[in-house]
Amino acid sequence: MPQDDNTQELIQPIRSVNKSTPPTAILPATAEEIFYIDCHIDPTTRKQFVLWDDILQAFKDAEQVRDKARVVPFLKGSDFRILEPRRIAALPNIVLDVVVGGQIETDATPLPPRNTPLVAVPASPLEEGEEDKEGDDVATATVGRNPAYGLLEEAIENYTHIDRPPPTGRGPHTLGDTEVPSTKDGIPAPPKSGDGRTPPLRAPHTTITDVPSVKDLTQTIISASHGDKNDQVALGDMYQDGRGVQRDYQAAMDWYLKAAEQGDAIGQRKVGVLYDKALGVAQSYSTAMTWYLKAAEQGDAISQRKIGAHYDLGLGVKQDYSIALDWYLKAAEGGDADAQCNVGYFHEHGQGVPQDSSKALEGYLKASHQNLARAQFNIGVMYARGRHFPQNYIQAMEWYLKAANQGYAVAQVNIGVFYEQGFGVSQDYAQAADWYFRAAAQGHVVAQHNIGVLFERGRGLPQDYSKAMEWYQKAAEKGHPGSRERMVALKEQGILRRLFN
Repeated sequence: MPQDDNTQELIQPIRSVNKSTPPTAILPATAEEIFYIDCHIDPTTRKQFVLWDDILQAFKDAEQVRDKARVVPFLKGSDFRILEPRRIAALPNIVLDVVVGGQIETDATPLPPRNTPLVAVPASPLEEGEEDKEGDDVATATVGRNPAYGLLEEAIENYTHIDRPPPTGRGPHTLGDTEVPSTKDGIPAPPKSGDGRTPPLRAPHTTITDVPSVKDLTQTIISASHGDKNDQVALGDMYQDGRGVQRDYQAAMDWYLKAAEQGDAIGQRKVGVLYDKALGVAQSYSTAMTWYLKAAEQGDAISQRKIGAHYDLGLGVKQDYSIALDWYLKAAEGGDADAQCNVGYFHEHGQGVPQDSSKALEGYLKASHQNLARAQFNIGVMYARGRHFPQNYIQAMEWYLKAANQGYAVAQVNIGVFYEQGFGVSQDYAQAADWYFRAAAQGHVVAQHNIGVLFERGRGLPQDYSKAMEWYQKAAEKGHPGSRERMVALKEQGILRRLFN
């Protein structure tokens, strides 16, 4: 909204970005994304600042504020303690990014009822790190590629595990003893439901973290203060997550350091994560690596995988796939599911090692035993593409469903393609569109584009050029060239319709 010069000086523009999206992948803010909050004047320094509580009013799950890749720190007093109430320096001429932990709400068109007839758009299934190659009059998207994982967009998804804690306890993942049944071709396949059909669709699993009681919190603080390493890490987790206490990354760092200085591997790793992700401290890959190495030397599988990721992506070190693979293998042997999947990917695509589809499948299966969606999706791609074994769309669909039901967007897109094209299932445009909408709700650019085509062509929906334009706009803002072309074409068609009607 327009502001006069005097008012603008007291207004701070902000917008929300998801913490899983790195700064380099964030597009410039649009007018629709921007919120304005009041600035205040420090009576002593006469400098403008913004109250953190005001930011939380706009985005309740805010975690930090960034100016591009730089974390904007809380203002501190002469004793270097954070001033209360917490505040950050105002930058009225810059749109600050408020990093939020949850899913950002969008103005996307709501998912239609499941019984609404929809028609999908011709497309080809996606691979991990590969954009789909659309047919007909839809152009193929061109997106920058990541050396290890293909598309930069998909690389972001693939590395969201970097700061994810283990699912249970404090040790690394452990492999289960459940066997994966074989198909008639002798190839492992996911388990089916009791009647032999594909497992039913279900909502993605969510975990609700209990808020500790006052008694539990007090006991944890007392125990941590007396040097208990486990409770020092637990208290650091509470401050990092804002669970039972106000989120405070510096307090989290203090408690993690207490455990780390006693030689606790988990504390060492979590100090590394704070430096790796610039949480309460300036980002320093080299410092993060130092702490990861301390923990890795004690056999911490997650730290070993993080070191591998740094060499894989060239974060603070020279990119080296061979060294990355060595660290991934160490972590995989310790039971880390993401590392097992990465080992599989390196073997499948010849990253730092000769291509070997058998070893690729072995890595993916180990990770799939632990229900890792990315690994399940990759097995689906191997079936769909006929890699290592004959092409089998039915088995590909079953593996895609396992990943899609955990909310893995690219798997949802591929399921939509399968229903639209009739690959391994009866052709069902309504089901195809349903899955496209699920992926689009997560911001997947291809799904957003395809929904635009649905509205433009009027397949299963009343033809609606304005809605088509809206969805094309969403995809075009993320760099989808096909959407830009369709927007231009729609505008030209609109001019022609006005001339001849």
